[in-house]
Amino acid sequence: MAWKRTLLVVAASSCLTLAVVAGTLWAYPTAMKSSAIEVRSIDDLRPYAIPGAGEFLFRNYRIAKTYSDADDRLVPPASWEPRPINNNLDDLLPDPWPAAYIEVYKQRFNPSSFFTNAVMLCNYAATHPESRMSVKPFLDALMDRLLMFSSAEGDALFVRYDFPFQAPAKRMLERGWVSGIGNGFALRGLMHIYNCTKDQRALELADKYANAFKIINTGTKQGPWFSYVDGFGFLWFDEYPYGEGSPSYVLNGQIYTIIGLLSYYRNRPERWVLRMVQGGITTVREYAHLYRRAGKVNRYALSDWKKVDYAPSRTPKQQLQLYQISGDPYFKAMAEAFERDMGKAD
Repeated sequence: MAWKRTLLVVAASSCLTLAVVAGTLWAYPTAMKSSAIEVRSIDDLRPYAIPGAGEFLFRNYRIAKTYSDADDRLVPPASWEPRPINNNLDDLLPDPWPAAYIEVYKQRFNPSSFFTNAVMLCNYAATHPESRMSVKPFLDALMDRLLMFSSAEGDALFVRYDFPFQAPAKRMLERGWVSGIGNGFALRGLMHIYNCTKDQRALELADKYANAFKIINTGTKQGPWFSYVDGFGFLWFDEYPYGEGSPSYVLNGQIYTIIGLLSYYRNRPERWVLRMVQGGITTVREYAHLYRRAGKVNRYALSDWKKVDYAPSRTPKQQLQLYQISGDPYFKAMAEAFERDMGKAD
């Protein structure tokens, strides 16, 4: 069955629906699902079903396991060196928890800082082999802290945020909310720990944070979730899942989560992980143009049409990463388009 394209105007709610937005028409695929089709190129879409979880569309990208990411090369400040923790992890981390988390949210944990610290500590140990035994307690304490801010759902673990938060579209998330980007950063950090220490605990924990991806919402789920299949059959890893079961469609959150899942795939090259990476990239391929604002900074989320990205310089970089990972020249073109749109904004 051929995939058709039609002119749509998009507004985000429980799924993307037809609406007039600023009088602009957008090209978008209308077909949601079809029977399996023969894959002749990466432009062909086909469905993939995870048993007991859900079905989504993907392009059969040949995924590169290596790509350029400056975050993976982070090192501690020059003045930092490992010292005995003595139950004082917070004051000795090379990358302290963000001030907002400590002062405003009253939470001594942040998933991106968990990842950053894991990278810094592992890179430090790589360049200071004599320090490995001193660095290991930091990595163990980081994993303990991760578990303190995680919730179990069967054999899955979700990173948990223990504070209310106003998400895009001024929607309030209640204390205990979860996020795809949180699990994505947890996976990246755990994979760094495993690769530099071969600690089986890190790999076993990563399996549980990866299992959370299999809990797929199609619009009605009330419990913890961040994987979502929209009305067109595309797979999202949502950064701010709303309590009533609808997603926020945040672009950078989708891509950061894909990269986290890709780091897991390097060590666990299983088909379902590959398909989710491909499915997540396919979703960006289909929706990226909706985040553009000609001559302006890109949109942050499709659930909040007027909200602009607070850190727009990452958008072209992330598109280039997807180009390196998938080989799809569309992402290279989108990186250039976003650069033009925002005038190379910082």
